Parts: sequence; structure tokens; C-alpha cells
Amino acid sequence: METSSNIKRPAEPYFSTNRRRALIPWLVALIGASASFCAFIEVHNDQETRIQNEFVRRAQSIANLMDGALRTRQETLRSLRDLFHYSDVVTREEFDRAAQELIGRYKGIESLKWAPRIPADQRSQYEKVAQSDGYPNFEFFEAGPAVTPTAAAARQEYFPVFFSAPFDRNPQALGFDLVSSPAWPDFQAAAVEGEIRASGPVPGVTGAVANGGYLMELPVYWDSVPGTAPERAGLLRGYVLGVFAPSVVLENMAAQVPRLGLDILLVDRVSVKDLRVLHFHPSDMRTTGTSTPTIDTLVQGRHHYAIISFGGRVWELWFRPAPEWLASQRAHLEYVIAGFGLLISALLAFYFRAVFRQTTAVETLVNQRTAELTAAQQDLRNDIRRRIETERALKASEERYRAFVSQSTDAIWRLELPDPIPVSLPLDVQLERIFATGLVAECNELTAQMDGHKQAADILGHHVSGMNPRSRQRLDAVLRAFVNNGYRLAEYEFSDTASDGSKRIFAHNLIGVLEDKRLARIWVTEHELTRQRQLEQERQAFERRLGEAQRLESLGVLAGGIAHDFNNLLTGIMGHASLGRCEIAASSPLHSHFEQIESASRSAANLCQQMLAYAGKGRFIVKPYNLSQIVSQTGHLLHISASKHAELRFNLAEGLPGVMADSTQLQQIVMNLVTNASESISQRSGLITLTTGLMRPDAKTFADCPYAPETLAPAYVFLEVRDNGCGMTPELRSRIFEPFFTTKFAGRGLGLAAALGIVRGHSGALRVESTVGKGSVFTLYLPALEPEPGKDEVASTTTNTPWSAEGTILVIDDEAPVRGVAERMAKTIGFGALSAADGDQGIQFFNLYRAGIKIVLLDLSMPGLSGEDTLAGLRAIDPTVRIVVMSGYNQPDLPASSNGRAPLFLPKPFSLAQFQTAIRQAMLHG
Repeated sequence: METSSNIKRPAEPYFSTNRRRALIPWLVALIGASASFCAFIEVHNDQETRIQNEFVRRAQSIANLMDGALRTRQETLRSLRDLFHYSDVVTREEFDRAAQELIGRYKGIESLKWAPRIPADQRSQYEKVAQSDGYPNFEFFEAGPAVTPTAAAARQEYFPVFFSAPFDRNPQALGFDLVSSPAWPDFQAAAVEGEIRASGPVPGVTGAVANGGYLMELPVYWDSVPGTAPERAGLLRGYVLGVFAPSVVLENMAAQVPRLGLDILLVDRVSVKDLRVLHFHPSDMRTTGTSTPTIDTLVQGRHHYAIISFGGRVWELWFRPAPEWLASQRAHLEYVIAGFGLLISALLAFYFRAVFRQTTAVETLVNQRTAELTAAQQDLRNDIRRRIETERALKASEERYRAFVSQSTDAIWRLELPDPIPVSLPLDVQLERIFATGLVAECNELTAQMDGHKQAADILGHHVSGMNPRSRQRLDAVLRAFVNNGYRLAEYEFSDTASDGSKRIFAHNLIGVLEDKRLARIWVTEHELTRQRQLEQERQAFERRLGEAQRLESLGVLAGGIAHDFNNLLTGIMGHASLGRCEIAASSPLHSHFEQIESASRSAANLCQQMLAYAGKGRFIVKPYNLSQIVSQTGHLLHISASKHAELRFNLAEGLPGVMADSTQLQQIVMNLVTNASESISQRSGLITLTTGLMRPDAKTFADCPYAPETLAPAYVFLEVRDNGCGMTPELRSRIFEPFFTTKFAGRGLGLAAALGIVRGHSGALRVESTVGKGSVFTLYLPALEPEPGKDEVASTTTNTPWSAEGTILVIDDEAPVRGVAERMAKTIGFGALSAADGDQGIQFFNLYRAGIKIVLLDLSMPGLSGEDTLAGLRAIDPTVRIVVMSGYNQPDLPASSNGRAPLFLPKPFSLAQFQTAIRQAMLHG
């Protein structure tokens, strides 16, 4: 007989469940280690990128500050130049006072000097004047090979340093002739260009100035507008010189950024291979000193450089981070993440291993916790029982608060249930028993008054359904929500209709008292919210209208400004393209390219006009029109543009008073409104109704209109476009007038935005009403006019009267591209051209050259002196002057001159043909 000890157990399969489970911890550890390594690499790279970006940002900020500081230092010379422009004779005291003020204002300016242009025959006179001013040893001297300065040699003219402030910083520079300086070519270049030049250290001028002197010079002319280079050379009066210390400027800029952490090297690149180190600023975070590095040393590590153009020279700022700063930027987060990942992987591996080994222990622990939860549940039942006893004890103390409840501004009452209702019953059964058995056990006077009774005694002891004829309807919804919410209800709002038909809103708070899972009583608190809700709705409506008006106003200002500036750019593009097309042969392959440029410019100009229309600044040709006739004349186009599923119906009133409007713009509004209505109907059948009429407005008529007119007209002609399409949500309706907002698959989104701008330009209003699923109503309001009998339109006619191009056209515009293209066009058609950058300069030029100026081309939108003021100034000089005004906005109403001439209007942008037509009309009709 075979014993059990001799029975062989079957071998465990190699890939059994236990062995597979044993591999899981190792697999978890391997995956965790791989993920930790990847996270280490990723975080390390991100940290290096962040450090590099922060380093470049700091370096560039210092470069920007340095560039701005150098520009402000150059302003000191321009300020001194203005001193000489305003006075033919500048005394030494005036110069010293102005120089001291500028030096005190800008750190780094060491001294300011004045070197006048002195002919040879006035040399002795100037030397005597300086000697009499307190400088007995003053004489003209020049730099020579010897160490000691020598007297200046005889030459046709001299440029000696005549003023120097402060004198004690560089006294030896007084009398030094700049012609003998090695930097004299820089002075000559500055005289030709009329701009500031930087010459670097100049022996004899900068001298031994503290902090390392650097010279910059600015020519001064007898005329503030010297003209061409030969004219500037002839009008040269002298040079204003400034000696400043680049090191002081750089240190001042670096001090504005605490704990900068960067080494800064300032280099003057004299030539490609010649560098002049101006200053080295070591980092304020360095704990050890460092010597001035070379460029080759800087580029071997992390570095950054910026180029600054200064007075015809190129300065370079080289930056490198200090080791201390780099150490402060590295958080070593990659090591923390990698270590944390490895730790988590190890913990997970040990966790899975422990889980597989302790299944039996877990089951034992579960049984133990089950017993503990049973005991806790029993404790919870005991706590609930003690809580019910506490509530019963509190019931006795409620009597002390009845006096307070009776004075409450809320309706407070208690519904007592003599036969408590089990909470396990169905909802409808519980409600029926509440209404059938519930008695009003307690209430204050306000409760009775809210339900139409005189005093609380009238309802005490009655069933809840007898409080008010509508009590069952009103309380049914409240009690249903109360039971569903676990016999607790807070701030439940309910609307009711009073006996006078007005709507009233109440907020209910209900607390149910349960005894042994039975509902014993209900405390109810009610307060009326009708007035509060009305005030909130009025406030929200006002804030919504105000917000929409402000948003649309800001968008209109933005759209108008962009369109105006873009019109100026398009003037240069279209004008040069028109000039180019006229200057080449028609057979040239470039001819079609110029035509494409002009065509694209006109399309862009049309887009600008829509943006200007949205801003209320579009160009309108305003005449009296009958709104019903405009809609009727547009009927054929409306039938074509509308969907074939939409039926158009016209209810046009006859005998309407006229409106002052642009018929093309009104037709565009009608087309946009009908097209939108047609698209809202989409593929289903629908109806679009267009109705016109006359109405008298009141204060509420334009309450919901964006950009409602501030002053109401006595009467308005209206056009109503009604559709039964899909309608709009309130969110969509609040954005339909925003430019470039569209719900279409393709489109610019300017239709309704431009329509609103056109309405604003006509002093009207546009009202929108829409309901989702029911359709939309757009109503256009325009001020009605009283007809003026006997007033006929005067048709403009063209004439072929011969004319000749002679004289000069004065162009006044603040935009350089517009001035340039206008000058080219004037010369192309045979006129001379003269341009001014602002109104003051234009009036000055006209006053000087008015004998040869035939026509003035004037921009209306200019900073400083406006176009209207410039027009008045020109007419004050010559009332008969021919003026053509330019603008990208609407044609303004400008007054005629004393001889009855009104300015002609040239809209921007314009082509050569349009320019020639405007000039021709001005020459013929003035």
C-alpha cells in the first residue's frame, strides 16, 4: 500500500501565477528607474533653458537701459543747440547756467563746451573778449607733436573751445582749435549730416577727465532748418561739445537692477579688428575679484552681446553670468525628482511584494475592522438618540424667543404633525398626509398678513391648506423639494401671483424635526425678495448696457485709429504703384504687377472704409432720401441675395418724411440685415418682413440700443427687418457688433459692425431683439427731416477747360510716406513740390514762399496744430489760397474763404489719376 508521504506533487508550472506575481515588483522597479532617469534629463534641460532665457533677458534689459541713457545724454547737446537757436548772442553766463543744469540732471556728463566758427580776421577780437571775461591767458592753440600746446597756425577760420562748463574739470581745453584735432573729420561729417557724432577721447578736449572722457559733438546752424548739405555747410555757426564718461553711465544703469549677477564689458568698435574697451563692470554678486576679460575669453562660455549705435559709431555690450548668479539659479530640482522617483519605485516594489505575501493578514484585518465599524455604528445610533433628546430639551427653550420671532421681518411659522409621518413612505403619500393633518401651531403676525389675514390668531390651529386659497399650489413645490432634500431646505425661491395680479418672489427656509424616523414638525421661514430681485435686474440690465457701450466704444476707437493709420500707409503704396505704372511702358511685364498692387490697395482701402464706418468716421455723401424708396429700389438685389427658402415681404409706408443719409451706406445696411436674416433661416422655409414707418421716441425706446443717440430727435423714420429663423442666445447677441466677430465658416465679420458705425454716423440707432428658436428683429432708426421746398440738388459736372501745371504745390502732412508720394505726383504732373511735417512748419513755408505756391495739399488729422487751425492760418496770410484737404475719414464741413472758395476734398488713399483730377479742379475752380 502506497503512503501519502510517497505521493509526488505535480511540479509548479514555470510561468505560474505566483511566479508571475513575483516578477511584478522587479518590473515596477525597472519602470520607475527608467521614468526617473527620463525626468532627470528633461528637468535638467528645462532648467538650463530657463537660466539661459533669464540671463539673456537681464542682459537685454541692461542694453536697453544703456541705449536709452545714451539717447538722453545726446539730448543735452540738442538742448544747448536750442539755446543758440533762440538767441543770436549767447553770453558765457547763460551758457554756464544752462550747462550746469543739464550736467546736474544727467549723470555721466562731465562737461559741456561751445566752439564757434570764427573767421581769421576776428581771431584777435575773440581772444580779447575771452581775456576780458576773466581768462587772461586765453589764446587759440592747436595740438602738435610737442607736449606743450602751440599757438594756432594761420588759417581761414577757426573752431576754438570758447565756453567750457564746468571750467575746473578741464581748464586746459579752453582755446583749443578743433581743426587741429585728429577727430576733425568727425566734426566735418557732423556738419554735413546735421546730426550728433561721437569721436571718442580727443586730446586737448577731453583731457584728463575723471572716469575716462568721451567726446560727442553736434553742429549748430544760423538757420534751424538749413536744408541741403551745401546749405548746412554755409550756415554752420559752430559746435556744441559734450564730454561724458561711459563708465559712469554704465554703472548707473547696472545699479538700477539689484543683484544683477552679470559681468558687463563695454567696447567701442573702432573698426572690424580694432576694439577699444571703455569700461568693465564686474557682477555685484561676485565674492572674489576678477580682471577685465577679452572678447575671446567671453565667447568661450555662456555669453550674450548687444549692439548700440551711438553718434555714427558702434558700441558693443558683452555679458557673461557670474558663477554666484548661476549657482543661485540652479535649484537642482532634477536630483530631487530623480531621487523621489527612485524612492517611489522602491516603495511600490516593496508594497506589491508585501501585498502578495500578506493576503491572509489583510483578510484578518478586514474582519477586525468590520467588528470595529459595527461598534462605531452602534455608537452612532446612540449619538443620534442623544441628539433627539437634546432637541426635545431645546424645544422647551423656544418659548423664550417667541417675542423676538413676533418682531421679525420674516414670516416664521411652525407646522405641527399630530400623527408623525414615517419617512419611508412614498413622496406623494407624505405630501398628502402633511396637507391633511398638518396644523399651524405657531406663527407671527407677518405670516398671517402675507397670506391675506389680519392677525396670527386667524390661522393658528388651522390646516396648512387653509392659510391661503393658493397655499396648496404654492406649498406643494416647496414641500416636495423639502422632502427630496432630506427634510432640510435653504433659500428655496418661489414666485406667486398676488391678488392684484403682480408677481411676488419669496425665499423659503424649512427645517424638519424627525423623531424615530418620523416627521413630527416643520419650521418654516419666509421672506419676500420681490423688490430686491427687481433692483438686481435693473442693475444688471444697466451694467450690461453700459459694458456693451463701453466695449463697442473702445473697439470703435481702435478700429478708427487702425483704419486711419492704415489709410496713410495705403496712400504711399497706391501712390507709388500708380507712379510706377505711369513711368513704365504699357508693354512692360511690370505693368500688370503695378495694376495688381493698385487693385489690392483699393481692396484694402474698402476694408478700411468698413472699419471707419464701424467707428462712425466713414465717408458719407449725405442727401435727403425717402427710406421706403431706398428699400424698394434695393428689392431686386434683396431677392437675389436672400436664400431661396426665404420669402421676402415688404410693408413700406408711403409719404414718409426724408432722412439725411448716404443712400449707398443705407443700402449696405439693408443688404447686411436681410442677408443675416436669410442665413438664420438656413435650409428651412421662412419669412423675412421689411417694414418702414414713422414713430415718436420716448426715454425707453433706445434703452437697449448700443450707442443710443444722446439727444433725441422729435421723430424717427424706422426700418424693421423681422425673420422667423433660429434666433440668437444672449451671449451671441452681446457680441454681434464686435468687428471681425462672425459665426460663418468664412467672412470678415464686419457686416453688422460696419452697419452700427454707419448708423452712428447718421445720428441714428439700431435695436436688436432675438429669441432662440423664434427669430430676430433688427430695427433701424434715423432722425426724420422736415422737407425744404425749392431746394434742388446741384449735379456736379466735369469740364474740359484747358489748364497748365506751373508753380509749386505745398504738401502739409505728418506722415512721411504721404508727403513723399504727394511730392512725386506733383512733380510727375509738372508742378514743383515743397513739403512740411506739421501745421506750424507748413504756415512758415507758405509765408516764406507764397509767391510761387499755387496749391496747398493739407492733411486734416495731424498732431500739434490741427488741420482746421492750419487752414485758418493759411487763409489769414492769403484769403485766396487754393486748398485741397486730404483725409481718410469722412469729408468735413469746412468753411469757405472770403471769396467763396471752399476747400476741395481728396480722400486717402488716392492714385495718380485722382490726385491729378483734384489738382486740376483746384486750378480751374479754386
